[in-house]
Amino acid sequence: MQGFFINKFSKYKKVIKYSPLLMISIITIFLSTYCLRYNPSSWFDEGIYIQIANNLSAHGQLVIQVAPDSFAPTAFMTVGYPIYYAVAIFYKIFGVGFLSARFAAVFYLIFFIIAFFVLNKKLYNQSTALLSTLLLITFAPLYGNGRNLLGDVPGLFFMTLGLIGFLYWEKSEFKNNLPALIAGLGFGLAVAAKPNFLVLGSGILIALILNIKIIKKQIKQCFIFVLGGLTPIFWWAYAQSVSIDMTTSLFKYYTNPYAKEDVAFLVLPNLIRFITESTPLYFTFLSITLILAIIFKLKQKQKITGAEIIIYFFILFTFISYLRTPGWYRYFFLAHIWLIFLFTDNIEIIIKKVFFIIKKPQYFVLLIITPLILAQSIHLLITDLECSETKVDIANNFLNQWVENKSNILFINVPELVARIPHINYYQYLESNRGLIFGQKELDDIKYNIYEKIILKNIEEKSIKDKLECYELDNKVNIYEFYKKKSDCAL
Repeated sequence: MQGFFINKFSKYKKVIKYSPLLMISIITIFLSTYCLRYNPSSWFDEGIYIQIANNLSAHGQLVIQVAPDSFAPTAFMTVGYPIYYAVAIFYKIFGVGFLSARFAAVFYLIFFIIAFFVLNKKLYNQSTALLSTLLLITFAPLYGNGRNLLGDVPGLFFMTLGLIGFLYWEKSEFKNNLPALIAGLGFGLAVAAKPNFLVLGSGILIALILNIKIIKKQIKQCFIFVLGGLTPIFWWAYAQSVSIDMTTSLFKYYTNPYAKEDVAFLVLPNLIRFITESTPLYFTFLSITLILAIIFKLKQKQKITGAEIIIYFFILFTFISYLRTPGWYRYFFLAHIWLIFLFTDNIEIIIKKVFFIIKKPQYFVLLIITPLILAQSIHLLITDLECSETKVDIANNFLNQWVENKSNILFINVPELVARIPHINYYQYLESNRGLIFGQKELDDIKYNIYEKIILKNIEEKSIKDKLECYELDNKVNIYEFYKKKSDCAL
C-alpha cells in the first residue's frame, strides 16, 4: 500500500516514505511528556520508588528511610537498579525532584516505543510495524504505566532489546558474539528492572531447545549469552542487598506478593473479568487472534522465530501470574503490550487463511486496524489529557506549609507524600502488604508521643487510628488527614 503511493507521487517519495514515522514520533513525544507533573497522579508505589531514588542520590544506597539516619533494605521492591541509576543521571542534569524522576520514566517510554517499532519491522515489515506502533501509542494504559516511575516500561524496553539481539543471533545461526551478548544483557536487565520478567526464562529455554542442533555447536556464544544475562541479575542481588538467607523469602514474596492466604479463590473472579470487563475483553480478543494465527502457522509449517516463541510464552506465563493477584489490570499490562505487538501480523495471517481468494489482504487489515486505532485514540483523549492538580499535589502544597524543617513527623502509608518532603527529619511506617512492612518500631513508638505531627489517609485501619490518643486532627486535605500532638500530652 505504501509502495502504491510512493510510485504515484514519486517526486514526493522521501516525504511520503518518512511522514508516517515523523507523525508517530511527534505523537509519541507529545503524549509521553504532556502534563507530566500532574498526569498520571502519583501514587503509593511510585512514591516508594522515588524515595529509593532520592536515597540513592543522597546516601549512595538503594534503601527506604524509616527514621532519620535509619534505613531499610529494598530487596523486596519490585523495581530494580536500572530505573534508579537512570533517575540518578537525570538528577545530575536537572536536580533532585519529582519531575526529574519522571523524566527518567519518559526516557524509557520513548526508547521502548522506538525499540518496539524496530523489532516489529525486523520480524515482519515496515507497514506492519507502523500499524502496530500506532496501536501501541494510542493505548492509554501505556502512559498510565509509562509516565509513572515504575519498572514495567523500562523492563519492556530491555526485553525488546534482548529480543532484537536474539533475532539477530538466531539469523546468524547462533554464531555471532555481539547479538548473543546484547540478547543476554537485554533479558538480564529486564529481570533486574522488574522481577516479573523472570518468566522470560521459559520461552528462552524452549527457543534454545528447538534450535539445539545448532546451539550445541556454538558453546562459546551460549556462554556469552548466559553470562550477559546473569551479570545484571547478580548485580541486582548485590545492589539491593539480597543475602542467601533472603532467597527463600523472596521466592515466597514473588509467588504471592499480596500475602493472600487463599490464592486459589482469586483465580475464578479474575478469569471472569476477561469476558465481562472492557479492557480484559480487549485482551481476550487479541489472545484469540494470536491462538488462531499460531494454529495456521503450524498447519502451514511456517517458521516461528525464537523471538516470537519467547513472546508467546511470556504472554502465557504473565497471564497465569496475573490470576493470583487481586485483579488490577496493570498486572496483565505487560502481556497486553505484546498482544498488541503481534496483532497486525496475526490479522494478516488469519485473513490470508480464511479469505484466501483476496489478492490484497493488507486493505482488509487496514479495515480492521483503523477502527481500533480510532477507538483507542478517543479513549486516550477522554482519559489521558486532563491536566490539573491532583489530590496528591494539593496535599503536598499544604504539607510544605504545615511542616517545619525541624519537626518530628511520622508518615503512615503515604509514600507519595514522603517522596516530596524537602527535609530528612521524618519517620515512616510502610505496609506494602501484610507480609512486607517497614518501620514497625516507628509505628509502635506513637505511644511515647515523640512525634509532633502525624499524616495518614482517611481510609487507614482503625487499629492504627486507635493509637492516636494523644493527637488531634488539625486538617483534612482530600483523602489525607494531618494530626498534631495535643498540648496536654507530654513526652
